[in-house]
Amino acid sequence: MKIEALMHNAEKIKNRDNIKRTQKKVLIKRFLEFGIEEPYVIFEKPTTAQVLAIQEHKKDVYAISQCMIMPDINNVELQKTFGVNNAEALVKKLFTEEEIQDMSSILGEMMISRNKAQVIDDIKN
Repeated sequence: MKIEALMHNAEKIKNRDNIKRTQKKVLIKRFLEFGIEEPYVIFEKPTTAQVLAIQEHKKDVYAISQCMIMPDINNVELQKTFGVNNAEALVKKLFTEEEIQDMSSILGEMMISRNKAQVIDDIKN
């Protein structure tokens, strides 16, 4: 990478407002069977801070609650409807253990995948 190219594109490089994190749309088959119009959840790849918190908590439900952006499981009205008062409890109410395990596996893949940087060549000395 040439220094001149970096300097020429400095403003574009510094502006990170338009960068979107990787998202995955996951079908919840049970919700499809219920006739729910959009039986999907959407996860966003966690930030470094979220990954550290997820590793500290060591719970699948916590990871799901941190990365799920749709439906909004932090919505107070939705939580009240299910008789809970936080996102983790709502995840436990909405999804079966098997669904939680499947979603946790998908999140694990998202956390270790590289979507923005790619190895082109291994250099050996």
